[in-house]
Amino acid sequence: MHPRTAPHPAALRAAAGWRRVHDVTGPLTDGRAPLGLYAHGAEPDGRVETGTGVRDSLVVPPRASADFGTYFNAFPAAQWRTRAAVGVVRLQVRVSAGAVLTVHRSDAEGAGSVVERRLLAADVAETVLVETGGAGAPGLVWFTLRAGAQPVRLLDAGWEVDVPARPGSVVIGTPTTGRVVDLAENLRRIAGAPALTAQLARIVVVDHAPRPVEAALREALPEGGPRLDVVRQANLGGAGGYSRVMHEAERQAGAAFALLLDDDVVVEPAALLRAVEFGRRATGGEMVGLQMLDAGRPAVLEAAAERIAERTLWWSAADERLAGLDVAADPASATPALHRMPAADFAGWWGALIPVDVVRAVGYAMPLFLKWDDAEYALRARRSGFETVSLQGAAVWHASWRDKDDSRGWGAFFHARNRLVVALLHGARTTRTPVLLSMLALEVKQLLALQTFAVERRQEGLRAVLAGPGALRGAPDAEVTRLLALSEGALDQQRVPLAVVDEEVVTAAPRALAPVAAPRGGRLAVWTALHVARHLFAPVRSREAVRLPSGRGTWWVLPSFDDVFTPTADGEAYFRVRRDPRAFRRLLATSLRLHLRLWSAWPALQRDYRGAAPELASPAAWQQRFDAASE
Repeated sequence: MHPRTAPHPAALRAAAGWRRVHDVTGPLTDGRAPLGLYAHGAEPDGRVETGTGVRDSLVVPPRASADFGTYFNAFPAAQWRTRAAVGVVRLQVRVSAGAVLTVHRSDAEGAGSVVERRLLAADVAETVLVETGGAGAPGLVWFTLRAGAQPVRLLDAGWEVDVPARPGSVVIGTPTTGRVVDLAENLRRIAGAPALTAQLARIVVVDHAPRPVEAALREALPEGGPRLDVVRQANLGGAGGYSRVMHEAERQAGAAFALLLDDDVVVEPAALLRAVEFGRRATGGEMVGLQMLDAGRPAVLEAAAERIAERTLWWSAADERLAGLDVAADPASATPALHRMPAADFAGWWGALIPVDVVRAVGYAMPLFLKWDDAEYALRARRSGFETVSLQGAAVWHASWRDKDDSRGWGAFFHARNRLVVALLHGARTTRTPVLLSMLALEVKQLLALQTFAVERRQEGLRAVLAGPGALRGAPDAEVTRLLALSEGALDQQRVPLAVVDEEVVTAAPRALAPVAAPRGGRLAVWTALHVARHLFAPVRSREAVRLPSGRGTWWVLPSFDDVFTPTADGEAYFRVRRDPRAFRRLLATSLRLHLRLWSAWPALQRDYRGAAPELASPAAWQQRFDAASE
């Protein structure tokens, strides 16, 4: 570990000058991204090669208007002003025919105003300066185009800034367990973006897969493309994979950043480049998080800025208005919630830019295998003075949490253990009771929802915490192998094909699916008491299973049944769960005992974990793990 060294202004040696940091583009031509993320009112018309890939050329029809104040093309002026000291942003735009350009800005509440309106001539570059500071400082800046009698093609447009930039190259890194198709697609997208690859030192893939992935990945990269290094090691989880990327970036000559990506995301090269350009100019050496769009519903913002509740150490959206918002249905200019991006406590490692200065100051990830490693790292970095920014207009596509609910499977072990470890490391004195009550309530909820396997794994996680920080030094792949074996033998973890259940099992009657919405407040207390009593004492009467329709397998519906088929999170199969009063009594009693033990041992555990943390996350400790895991 090192004390923090200020990255600015000494590290900002680039000469002053305008630099494009945010292209205005159309979508890539593969058809994955909705046009509404890039423009409203413009139409795709042919292909154009850009610095971030081959994209749809955008044309405004005759006597029509197009709004480029969209999720990907509006300029997030508030973030650039507050984090990069940008007082003026410059728009450069060039079109194919005469048009009316209108430049807009909004305040933090979303109220828009016109900055300037001017006539554009064909194929003549125009420049507009927009102040970002002072009274009524903007949230977003954007522009619209109105065509005359001729269609107007957007030939070039982008937002530029004139502030010093930190030099140094970028190492992109991804750990993988074998998602070769997804990874190969991302490599092709990155290789097709020359403005991005010009800033890369190399791409590092940390191979945790059962079978080596290197040959398949090299086929995806064109000759002369960015350098690819595949590091093969035993499975150290996401924490081990991302720590290896940090290690490779730290020892890469001239590298200033590690750009962490999940192996199952779909990247937008323009977004990666924006994150890099922002990180180069962030005056506090901030980590830059990419937001998450839903891969299944590509217009939906799944995660914007993430926060961690101080009392309960639970993660959630910093602004619930943004979670699940369709950001392509309307322009960002018409969506008030997008004009003031809330502060983020951490950035998920589905996409995050971490300065090498941060790595040198705070070390690598805690060896948590998966879950909470990114949140813990951000909390630790903040203690050393490094904040996190979730950059608007920069996102990757990733599977929604609704489509991959790993809290009911073997991952429940890591959800419980790692949240407790983070609470012990970073919680305040008043954290103990709220955290443990919150975790106890979650276990009761899963017990009532007949998720017996998940509760058993959570309880193993609690025991692991009680065993002390030394347990984190063990071999994580052995732990995962054991958990997977348990999962394979658990009845409520077996996926039952849709065809079998749909043909042979009766759907539950609508009246049995009440309440429609989750109970809250006083109703929740009464509901919980009644269902706990039922699960403790009522005999199992129904021997005939029923099927729940899609979307109704919720925690407040499941407790009403004795034997039920509930749809999996991805909707491609069913789980069968059964009520077992004896198991319920046993697990509830165990949960109460474990939480009481944790409450009593909390001060000692907190002292032990905090004392061990610097060594656990140190480069030296990770080097030993890498050496042991090398193949």
